[in-house]
Amino acid sequence: MLAWPRTSLAVANSVEDAVRHAPPSTPSAPPPEPSLSLSFLKLGLGLLVILALIWLASRWLRGRWPKAAGSDSFRVLGVLPLGPGKAVHLIEVADRVLVLGVAQDIRVLEVIEDPQRKQSLQREEGKAPGFDHRLAEVLQKMADRRRTWLQRQRGMDGDD
Repeated sequence: MLAWPRTSLAVANSVEDAVRHAPPSTPSAPPPEPSLSLSFLKLGLGLLVILALIWLASRWLRGRWPKAAGSDSFRVLGVLPLGPGKAVHLIEVADRVLVLGVAQDIRVLEVIEDPQRKQSLQREEGKAPGFDHRLAEVLQKMADRRRTWLQRQRGMDGDD
């Protein structure tokens, strides 16, 4: 039992000697901070690379999917916004004009196949005020047809 304190004393002395005779520690210098202009240069180059990749992706996608909106089989004749996130669209698809209601979902309000109605819609396609008027006419005709249908369903001959 007497040997144990001597061993621990010898270890303590050797640790003290090692600490005393160790070379003085020098604090490590912090790494130099990059300059602000170099940081902005790196940021600008990164942004240019990202923009170039977006441009290349758009060119690639444009080549993969030909422009459908300008084709003869599909055209947007007009859009009438009704409120936030709500609108009515007139779309020409394969010799038919679709009146679409767009809100949280998309619903086909009417399919126009009558050549005279289609021609009148297509004639005034470029005029924005004409679209509002045409849309009001289409919606009025739809309301009239619905009213007539409801009257037939109820067996009524007069007005509501």
